[in-house]
Amino acid sequence: MLYLRDGYINPDTTVPGLRKARERLRVLSMSDKERWAYEEYLYNKVYEEDIVETAREDGWIEGYDEGMEDGQATGIAQGIAQGKSEAILEMIQKMKDEGVDQETIFRITGIKEAEN
Repeated sequence: MLYLRDGYINPDTTVPGLRKARERLRVLSMSDKERWAYEEYLYNKVYEEDIVETAREDGWIEGYDEGMEDGQATGIAQGIAQGKSEAILEMIQKMKDEGVDQETIFRITGIKEAEN
Protein backbone atom coordinates (compact mmCIF):
# COMPACT_ATOMS: atom_id res chain seq x y z
CA MET A 1 0.00 0.00 0.00
CA LEU A 2 2.89 2.33 0.76
CA TYR A 3 4.03 1.91 -2.85
CA LEU A 4 0.67 2.94 -4.27
CA ARG A 5 0.31 5.91 -1.92
CA ASP A 6 3.90 7.25 -1.81
CA GLY A 7 5.77 5.48 -4.62
CA TYR A 8 8.11 3.93 -2.04
CA ILE A 9 8.93 0.24 -1.62
CA ASN A 10 10.44 -0.91 1.65
CA PRO A 11 13.90 -2.50 1.07
CA ASP A 12 12.99 -5.39 3.40
CA THR A 13 9.89 -6.40 1.45
CA THR A 14 9.55 -10.05 0.47
CA VAL A 15 6.44 -9.68 -1.69
CA PRO A 16 7.04 -11.35 -5.09
CA GLY A 17 7.57 -8.87 -7.89
CA LEU A 18 8.18 -5.85 -5.69
CA ARG A 19 11.94 -6.13 -5.93
CA LYS A 20 11.70 -5.62 -9.68
CA ALA A 21 9.25 -2.79 -9.14
CA ARG A 22 11.65 -1.17 -6.64
CA GLU A 23 14.49 -1.35 -9.17
CA ARG A 24 12.28 0.03 -11.94
CA LEU A 25 11.15 2.87 -9.67
CA ARG A 26 14.78 3.63 -8.84
CA VAL A 27 15.66 3.84 -12.54
CA LEU A 28 12.64 5.99 -13.34
CA SER A 29 13.56 8.42 -10.57
CA MET A 30 16.97 9.07 -12.20
CA SER A 31 17.64 12.13 -14.33
CA ASP A 32 17.75 11.58 -18.08
CA LYS A 33 21.55 11.74 -18.05
CA GLU A 34 21.83 9.24 -15.16
CA ARG A 35 19.28 6.90 -16.76
CA TRP A 36 21.14 7.02 -20.10
CA ALA A 37 24.46 6.23 -18.35
CA TYR A 38 22.83 3.41 -16.38
CA GLU A 39 21.21 1.88 -19.47
CA GLU A 40 24.52 2.20 -21.32
CA TYR A 41 26.20 0.39 -18.41
CA LEU A 42 23.60 -2.41 -18.54
CA TYR A 43 24.02 -2.72 -22.32
CA ASN A 44 27.81 -2.95 -21.99
CA LYS A 45 27.51 -5.50 -19.20
CA VAL A 46 25.26 -7.74 -21.32
CA TYR A 47 27.58 -7.26 -24.32
CA GLU A 48 30.65 -8.26 -22.27
CA GLU A 49 28.86 -11.31 -20.85
CA ASP A 50 27.92 -12.31 -24.39
CA ILE A 51 31.54 -12.01 -25.53
CA VAL A 52 32.72 -14.16 -22.62
CA GLU A 53 30.01 -16.77 -23.25
CA THR A 54 30.85 -16.89 -26.97
CA ALA A 55 34.55 -17.30 -26.20
CA ARG A 56 33.73 -20.06 -23.70
CA GLU A 57 31.60 -21.89 -26.27
CA ASP A 58 34.26 -21.47 -28.96
CA GLY A 59 36.91 -22.80 -26.58
CA TRP A 60 34.73 -25.77 -25.65
CA ILE A 61 34.11 -26.62 -29.30
CA GLU A 62 37.79 -26.24 -30.17
CA GLY A 63 38.81 -28.43 -27.22
CA TYR A 64 36.19 -31.03 -28.14
CA ASP A 65 37.39 -31.12 -31.75
CA GLU A 66 41.03 -31.46 -30.69
CA GLY A 67 40.12 -34.21 -28.25
CA MET A 68 38.21 -36.08 -30.94
CA GLU A 69 41.13 -35.80 -33.37
CA ASP A 70 43.61 -36.99 -30.75
CA GLY A 71 41.30 -39.82 -29.73
CA GLN A 72 40.78 -40.93 -33.32
CA ALA A 73 44.51 -40.82 -34.05
CA THR A 74 45.24 -42.84 -30.91
CA GLY A 75 42.49 -45.32 -31.74
CA ILE A 76 43.74 -45.76 -35.29
CA ALA A 77 47.33 -46.27 -34.09
CA GLN A 78 46.19 -48.83 -31.52
CA GLY A 79 44.08 -50.59 -34.12
CA ILE A 80 46.99 -50.80 -36.56
CA ALA A 81 49.32 -52.11 -33.85
CA GLN A 82 46.78 -54.69 -32.77
CA GLY A 83 46.18 -55.72 -36.37
CA LYS A 84 49.92 -56.18 -36.96
CA SER A 85 50.26 -58.22 -33.78
CA GLU A 86 47.35 -60.43 -34.77
CA ALA A 87 48.78 -60.88 -38.29
CA ILE A 88 52.18 -61.89 -36.88
CA LEU A 89 50.58 -64.35 -34.45
CA GLU A 90 48.52 -65.82 -37.29
CA MET A 91 51.64 -66.13 -39.45
CA ILE A 92 53.51 -67.83 -36.57
CA GLN A 93 50.66 -70.28 -36.08
CA LYS A 94 50.63 -71.14 -39.79
CA MET A 95 54.41 -71.70 -39.76
CA LYS A 96 54.06 -73.96 -36.70
CA ASP A 97 51.29 -75.89 -38.47
CA GLU A 98 53.63 -76.34 -41.45
CA GLY A 99 56.31 -77.70 -39.17
CA VAL A 100 58.76 -74.79 -39.31
CA ASP A 101 61.14 -74.89 -36.36
CA GLN A 102 61.12 -72.13 -33.73
CA GLU A 103 64.53 -70.70 -34.64
CA THR A 104 63.40 -70.13 -38.21
CA ILE A 105 60.13 -68.61 -37.01
CA PHE A 106 62.02 -66.25 -34.69
CA ARG A 107 64.40 -65.27 -37.47
CA ILE A 108 61.60 -64.65 -40.04
CA THR A 109 59.26 -62.72 -37.72
CA GLY A 110 61.94 -60.83 -35.82
CA ILE A 111 60.42 -61.98 -32.55
CA LYS A 112 62.78 -63.05 -29.85
CA GLU A 113 62.18 -66.27 -28.00
CA ALA A 114 61.31 -64.41 -24.79
CA GLU A 115 58.46 -62.56 -26.56
CA ASN A 116 56.79 -65.78 -27.73
